[in-house]
Amino acid sequence: MTSRIKSVSAWIAAMALSLSPSTGIPCSAFYGESGSQSVMGKSYDWHMSHGYLIANKRNVEKSSLLVFPTDNRISWTSEYGSVTFNQYGHEFPLGGINEAGMAIEVLWLNSSEYPDDSHLQSLNELQWIQYHLDTSANVPEMIERARQVRISPVVAEVHYLACDANSDCAVFEYLNGELVIHSTTSLTPAMEAPSITNNTYARSMEYARNFVSFGGSRPIPTGSGSLDRFVRASYVAKSFANQKSIDSYFFDILDSVATGSFSKWNIVYELDEKVVHFVPRYTADRARVTIRLDDMNFDCSSSVQARRLASHDGWTAENQFSNMSTSKNRTMVNRALEGDIPGYLVNQVINYPNTTRCRN
Repeated sequence: MTSRIKSVSAWIAAMALSLSPSTGIPCSAFYGESGSQSVMGKSYDWHMSHGYLIANKRNVEKSSLLVFPTDNRISWTSEYGSVTFNQYGHEFPLGGINEAGMAIEVLWLNSSEYPDDSHLQSLNELQWIQYHLDTSANVPEMIERARQVRISPVVAEVHYLACDANSDCAVFEYLNGELVIHSTTSLTPAMEAPSITNNTYARSMEYARNFVSFGGSRPIPTGSGSLDRFVRASYVAKSFANQKSIDSYFFDILDSVATGSFSKWNIVYELDEKVVHFVPRYTADRARVTIRLDDMNFDCSSSVQARRLASHDGWTAENQFSNMSTSKNRTMVNRALEGDIPGYLVNQVINYPNTTRCRN
């Protein structure tokens, strides 16, 4: 067993050095476990790297941002605090973890086709993440809630990976106008490898079955395309073992699926410990940030806290959390959205946090 672990670790390191930048929109997310340890990783690969790490409060009343005439508002109160990675606005995260130990990450999926069922209550593709972090303690709860709402997309075609501290995971995709879920629970079709890249889960697993460890005979692929990254990340995550620190092992996997200058954020969630580790790939020192949710104040009577993330094009990192503000949100949102969507909608996103209310 030890020699196999060493060979896997060496293979990861070799792959990290050999990969070249990819065209397209490459992201990777995956899950692994060993005993009681549940870990999820995400490589955020994109053309922008600015943003904020935000501590979102529990017991806050919210309603979905309505964009189109067919949108149907949903209102809720956050049951759980969360820490999220935000680039397109406060309350519209790209991913994060809540204090129950459930994490969600979003990835691009060109083949997404969303339902037009106007009778269902709707959320945009990023607020959908915050809604589930606010309201669900685990994947089974999230599956039930996801079936009761629909996504009304503003910009992106995406799918999601969610995993929890009970070792359950699920992929959520909208295909041919229908919500398709694969999970490790008994509620949906089975999920053999809890990973996603930028193809549908079904297509990714179809491809994976050509390779060793998935029923085939071909060696694990070394390419940087979506399907190869899916196989590689899933294979190495399955080999997760307690021979080195959990987070270091998963950062090695993230290095193995990196796509050159596209790769901006490496994120590792220790779900059972409710800890998130983050490394910016574009800074010289690649200094690691570790946030323990048990140390955060999620009482909504206190100010929302945020920590600015360094970017490859000028934003400097903050070493501690400070009060989030409309001004900070405006700077972040304008940097991400200005010119891409109408100005009135940009302003709605900027001012949305001011429409929420603490129930304390």
